[in-house]
Amino acid sequence: MKRTLDQGMESRGALHSEILSDQAAKAGFGKRQKVIVLVAAGVFFYIWAFKKDEYFIQRKPLVQDSSLLDRVFPLHSLVEELPSKQYLKKFTHLIVTGPQRSGTTFVAKVLADALKYKHVDELENVELHHAQTCNHSNYTFPRDPEHSKFQCKNCWSELFISRESIVAQRPVYSHLLHELPELLLSEACATPKEKILIIFMARNCLDVFRSQNKILHMDGGGWTCKFGRAVEWKNYRDSPKLEAHIDLRDMICKIKQDSWKNYQYMRLKKRRDSGT
Repeated sequence: MKRTLDQGMESRGALHSEILSDQAAKAGFGKRQKVIVLVAAGVFFYIWAFKKDEYFIQRKPLVQDSSLLDRVFPLHSLVEELPSKQYLKKFTHLIVTGPQRSGTTFVAKVLADALKYKHVDELENVELHHAQTCNHSNYTFPRDPEHSKFQCKNCWSELFISRESIVAQRPVYSHLLHELPELLLSEACATPKEKILIIFMARNCLDVFRSQNKILHMDGGGWTCKFGRAVEWKNYRDSPKLEAHIDLRDMICKIKQDSWKNYQYMRLKKRRDSGT
């Protein structure tokens, strides 16, 4: 399910959520910027099982003629509210992803603090524990507690075998979201899909581009040239399933949003509907 938040932040703090408003207001987050939050409940397998009106407020598009805005902000017309703290507590693994410089750091930290979950930053080495509940009878959990620990520094698949309730910031893995169903099936002790929540952050890509290039600008080229084009862009170029739904001439921010909008979301929804 897609949920977004936009200019309403100007009058209510930052995110339209009871658990975020006070902290976001203190940080001054999003006061002059459009930010979108797209939430996928149960990795899109159980989203539509909930009545939409029960959790979200539908809003009208802010722009009537959106053809120009579509070119720099593909997800701009998707405007809804984040769910409540009570709803979020139904999930044990929250993944905050999307384009870099779209608020993933802020949202992940605030959610982890509000929910009392372990915060897994993309840049820090975090110690996690293997889950003790397994889907396969031939998997033997190590009895030695020391062997149940593992280190996670910007890890991906390991997130879904962790025992802890976590909020993980993972913008660099947005190109793998549509492969999550297969990943969960391949892991012996994977987190149940109904316990996973994906939060896809998005923002006007012109603002993202300017923000990206404040980083590493002293070295010349900024983040876009040093990392965005050199690493993240290649992940989309080298993906046969994603390449057909994007224009590789675009900014990496728009490529990510188009991938989510044009392919990843619909594929996950189809898998959910088919029960696989």
